[in-house]
Amino acid sequence: MDDRQIAVTKAAQTVRLSAVWGFVAGQARAYETLLKFMLVGLLGYLLYTATLFVTYDLSLPFMPDKQPACTWACSPIATSDCS
Repeated sequence: MDDRQIAVTKAAQTVRLSAVWGFVAGQARAYETLLKFMLVGLLGYLLYTATLFVTYDLSLPFMPDKQPACTWACSPIATSDCS
């Protein structure tokens, strides 16, 4: 087994990885403002979703009951009286 070929391959992979990383970093610098807006939007969406989830999951006095007032048997399609 020739160790020199493995060393060349690892060096080539390092060069390729460095080139790819340089390209990604250059693109990130070019679109820095867009990336900031996307990050802020994603953070806002996650906070909003988490707030809604926690708010509706907790039993707070000003929130409606978790159980529906009318079940399927009392739906307008059913013939039974819902009172």
